[in-house]
Amino acid sequence: SCQTFIVMDDNQGVCGASSGGDCNGPIGGKIETWEGEPVSNVEVTLRRNDTILESRTTFVNGTYQMGWSDLDTPYAYTLEAFRNDNHRNGVSTLDLIKIQKHLLGLEFLDGPYRRIAADANGNESITAVDLLEIRKVILGLNTEFPDNLSWRFVPETFNFADPEHPWPFAETIAVVSFMEHNFIGIKIGDVNGTVDAHAADVALRSGETFTLEISNRRVEAGEELFIDVRGAPHSPILGIQTAFRFDDLTFNGINPGTLDVGSGHVGDLDPILTLSWASGHPVPADGTLFTLHLTAQRSGWLRDLISLDHQQLTGEAYDQEEQIMDLALHFAESAVPGTHLSLSATPNPFSNTVDLWLRASEAGPVEISIRNVAGQVVYQHIMTCDGVPGPVAVAAAALGPPGLYVVSAVSADASATLKLVRR
Repeated sequence: SCQTFIVMDDNQGVCGASSGGDCNGPIGGKIETWEGEPVSNVEVTLRRNDTILESRTTFVNGTYQMGWSDLDTPYAYTLEAFRNDNHRNGVSTLDLIKIQKHLLGLEFLDGPYRRIAADANGNESITAVDLLEIRKVILGLNTEFPDNLSWRFVPETFNFADPEHPWPFAETIAVVSFMEHNFIGIKIGDVNGTVDAHAADVALRSGETFTLEISNRRVEAGEELFIDVRGAPHSPILGIQTAFRFDDLTFNGINPGTLDVGSGHVGDLDPILTLSWASGHPVPADGTLFTLHLTAQRSGWLRDLISLDHQQLTGEAYDQEEQIMDLALHFAESAVPGTHLSLSATPNPFSNTVDLWLRASEAGPVEISIRNVAGQVVYQHIMTCDGVPGPVAVAAAALGPPGLYVVSAVSADASATLKLVRR
């Protein structure tokens, strides 16, 4: 392991013969982030050889001071700093965006401290595995980084041989005289420096709001649901994070839309579903972003069964300039109260031909669209519904290769979706 030495010459002869040639005085210093923010609640330990002499905790202003005041020259004295709590503090999907840009070579992380922060699994490199570990903490699947501490501390005077590859780095100070012994605190996972070094998350926000939209309708107990979550017209985004709270709805899965989300981007913490998605490139934010596959456990209106839980995970979206937007959920009401459109398929899964059955509470045209997992429309058909269910036969050859497809039926006043599996 690395160690840094701090030496101070006694040019003024302050340390006299009475001390036997050794300086007597307090051992102390301060701990700050690379942004200059003081870090409290850090345990600083003074050792003589391998024996612990004393431990002190930094105050709100990041300072500490030992009671020990003797340095006997035959011994080796070292200081080390430790804090390992609240791993999610300062960590958000915006950090994933910045790390992803670094990995793609679009915008490299600036300075050695940000790169140490990005190494979530502590293997002295930055890879896609670090993205996975950070996302698990954001989603609440893990409460801590399995192979790392929440904070790492580097002596302030340590010189990195290669700032672009800052490993290995010193984490202890060899004390050979009395002076300030300072550390730089690095919050793992927080590459954009938004950590609250005392407790909770703090981040500057743009003041803009990104709205998710769901069509409100009544659902029946036992009904299988495919709920399109749409984005309002907006400039492209780089990422999004949120937590849905489901009231008597069972989560079955998530299908991609404009955003290429999958099972690795969500955490099923029943009755809460956390979601974190990031991209190195801006992605259009309108249309269907993704589709939630749910099952209703009781009858009711979607607006009463789905909400956002900002306590579990702060809802945020990030525009192409990496500005943070608040997140809101809006339920679009049908133009005609009580309108309803139901959609089913037989057989499902299917091999050759599938019959799509529609029932609409209001007569009129209905557009049927079938999308593949990439969100591409592979089939479209417009029919007139008159309240009597009627099948629309779709041949397997019209869709494409075997796999998952999503069927959407949209009328002037209502919509419905379902998942279709071609064998």
